[in-house]
Amino acid sequence: MKKVKLIRDYGSAKKGSVLEVSEQQAHFLLTNSIAVVSDCGSNCDECEDCKGKKKKKAPVKKTVRKPKASTKK
Repeated sequence: MKKVKLIRDYGSAKKGSVLEVSEQQAHFLLTNSIAVVSDCGSNCDECEDCKGKKKKKAPVKKTVRKPKASTKK
């Protein structure tokens, strides 16, 4: 049995719900982009949940634009 998280509605199951399914069902849902693996054991580089935890936010760079000098008379 595998746990998968639905990334879109499928039948009576709603997007975002976690289901425990057989290997064959998991293969179908994963290959048809209906679900993603949910029981990775954490700290992997493959699933979306773990990727989100490891992201580091870059500092915001501010750019200052000087107004162009008007030469028209």
